[in-house]
Amino acid sequence: MSTDASVWTLVRPGPPPPGWPRAAALLLAVSAVLVGLTLIAGVAWHGNPARYFGERKFGTYLSFVMLISAATLSVLIAQRLGQSPSRRFWLVAAGLFAWVACDDLFVFHERADQLVHAVLGWNPNDALTDGGDDLIVAVYGIFAAWQAYRHREHLLQLRWMVLTMGVAFACFCGMIVYDVMHWSKAVEDTFKVAAGTLIVAALLAAYWDPALARRPPATSAPG
Repeated sequence: MSTDASVWTLVRPGPPPPGWPRAAALLLAVSAVLVGLTLIAGVAWHGNPARYFGERKFGTYLSFVMLISAATLSVLIAQRLGQSPSRRFWLVAAGLFAWVACDDLFVFHERADQLVHAVLGWNPNDALTDGGDDLIVAVYGIFAAWQAYRHREHLLQLRWMVLTMGVAFACFCGMIVYDVMHWSKAVEDTFKVAAGTLIVAALLAAYWDPALARRPPATSAPG
């Protein structure tokens, strides 16, 4: 089946993996409740819905847990694939999710941006150069999209995963926009947690998908 034909099958993905809809709904519901309570607590106790989002705060820990869960699921998927060439994609994905989780917790991208400004003697508040950390985060998404494109023939067999990951990527883009424009921090981090939750839901769909158990040979380039 050609890649173009596979893309059109996403319009009618067929029945979801057994047990996945209920698990995904529960995961999304729990995440929504936790985000809602975090926003309410910030408004009730500090008059600021973003009070418990940001570095080393509850919202960040929630995002960290989601990303580490995504890394763990990626490793489990790689193990299910055995010696299939597609296994390398999932190991790279696991490494990327683990790195982004640590970056989210320890804000490596912001520290790197501050270091560049200090070394080059730039004003850290300059509007033209202050977005370096945002660019680093955007690069994560670009790298993930590039890897997914290279392995598209394998991934398009996991239709519910692809559809759910598409929604997660939309949330990621929303987070980037709110970050770059310096709009609401509460909305930005809500997008971030939503993206992480949807990524975990997507990977659960992949792990439980019967197509994964068939281990079809991958024809996309390794790496």
